[in-house]
Amino acid sequence: MTRWFFLVKPLKEKIKYRNIIDIVVISLLFNFVAPAKIGTVSKSFLLKYHEDIDVASSSPTLLAEVLLDILILLLFFFASFLLEYKSPVFQQIFQKTILQINWKLFLEYGAAVFILLVGIFIFYRFKKSHFVGKIISVVKIMFSHKNYLFKSFLFTIFLWMVSFIQYKLSFLAFGVNISFVFIILMISITDLISYLFPLPGGIGVREVTIAGIGGIIIGNYGIALTVGILARLLFVLALPVLYLYNKIKR
Repeated sequence: MTRWFFLVKPLKEKIKYRNIIDIVVISLLFNFVAPAKIGTVSKSFLLKYHEDIDVASSSPTLLAEVLLDILILLLFFFASFLLEYKSPVFQQIFQKTILQINWKLFLEYGAAVFILLVGIFIFYRFKKSHFVGKIISVVKIMFSHKNYLFKSFLFTIFLWMVSFIQYKLSFLAFGVNISFVFIILMISITDLISYLFPLPGGIGVREVTIAGIGGIIIGNYGIALTVGILARLLFVLALPVLYLYNKIKR
């Protein structure tokens, strides 16, 4: 929420943080039932309703959030990779996750996205689309406010560190002590994979991946799956509580 607040701040200086909380909570809850993470896109329309910011203007902030997540997760993954790539456990994880990805399909997906972006650029170039023009101008505005981008970057690191600590404590609650490096490795792989699936909110994908990787690390798939499910439940239950608290405090 705070990260997206920093990203949309250049669009409207006096934007209300309480509205951002409402929008993010509703979109996340919507994400759990809508396919292909459509809830993320709904943030732009909700922002238009609450703060009268054009959908075209807020769209780049959604892409920036995804790119920040992927960038930070890749950085954490490669850091843990450098620390543990020689260990037998890492070799098993690598064989059962990274090597199992359909890279042909992944490259085709990447090529389709690239062609789409090129098509948008050509359309803007020759048709002078107002919508695309607005998106490009907003991207320029965002990069002109580097302080907000930097705060978003730092807050993304903070968010993932909190997530890693949460899983570390969750496994400790079951009497399992996993090294922090393997926690980082497990969560970074899990969330990078969940971005590739069009399922609602990644439900099922995340839990199964945590069970698979966690099971390799601790030798108990049941505990790993339970931790993944509990983490999901806590997150889902926290959202309506936060929404109601925000409404009461208004």
